[in-house]
Amino acid sequence: GIGGIQNWLSTEFSQEELSSDLVGEPGTARKFDHVLFDLNGLLFRLINLATNEAHVLRLLLVVIETSLVLVSNARPVTVGLFLDGVAPLAKFEVQQRRRLKAHRTLLQSAERA
Repeated sequence: GIGGIQNWLSTEFSQEELSSDLVGEPGTARKFDHVLFDLNGLLFRLINLATNEAHVLRLLLVVIETSLVLVSNARPVTVGLFLDGVAPLAKFEVQQRRRLKAHRTLLQSAERA
């Protein structure tokens, strides 16, 4: 994650602005100045639903567009798309492969000696 992001968000924005509840009273739309998307979280969920990479991107665009329609207003809206590197599971898999390769190399070196 991003160090200190929760503290920064809580000092810069009100609790109402940080609420994930986009739906107000029936027939009303919530108004926001800033709409922030956690692409890691979105992509993780969408990859499980999609059939291929192009489908993931189409689903992502639908989610973003639908969210922006829900919060649309006459004021300009700042849209932030945040991506913070490789997902933890992918990091774990890469690390595990690297360790297995190092172990095999060590075993092969021992056999040759």
